Amino acid sequence: MTSQLERVSTSSILTRNDVAHLVGLPLDTVRRWSARAQGGRPPLVTQGRRGYGPNPPTIPLLGLSEASLMKHLTTETKKGPRKILSAVREAKEQNPLCFALEGFYTDGTDTFFGHLGGLERTKDRQQAFREILAPYLRKMNFADGILQSYVVKEMDHDRVLIDPRFRSGRPFLESSGMPVFPILAEMKDSMKLEAIADEFDVPFEVVRDVRRHRRELAPVA
Repeated sequence: MTSQLERVSTSSILTRNDVAHLVGLPLDTVRRWSARAQGGRPPLVTQGRRGYGPNPPTIPLLGLSEASLMKHLTTETKKGPRKILSAVREAKEQNPLCFALEGFYTDGTDTFFGHLGGLERTKDRQQAFREILAPYLRKMNFADGILQSYVVKEMDHDRVLIDPRFRSGRPFLESSGMPVFPILAEMKDSMKLEAIADEFDVPFEVVRDVRRHRRELAPVA
């Protein structure tokens, strides 16, 4: 039986285009980060087994988490991308799956583990604040200390998640497990929202939320 740690690190559910869209990065950046370095692992995004089709998914949930963290740190700290990338590489040399584990973080310079509601620097056990990582952490769902799912969108009445255990990693509604793509397809055919809600047994308010955010959801649905 596949463990959750194996699932999030090897089950390919995303393309580079998906990751670029979800994280808000240029596609070229995702390609560069996920390129396999000579004689080693990709510098950032962990590639899993290849999927099928003309543009097969090659990136597991762990890769999305890593890309999201890199983007957040690059945006929110004063450290340059190279310094942050170096910290991520150093952490992954110690444990390639470290970013799939709850409580393990980096601020682009040091690494930390969760401790008593805060963060403790690994090299000297000094405390650090979680505030800088809060936006990143809101995107990640952990269970039993292991990464479970990624929050694509927090809507007014529901959340859209990606979880390799369900729907082959396609975005779905948290409340019902309903994949988003059939709802979007009916909207494209100009079907009324009330009828879509009835057809899929989804609250009208949730269908309305999906319509409001359809431009964000459609490229990865």
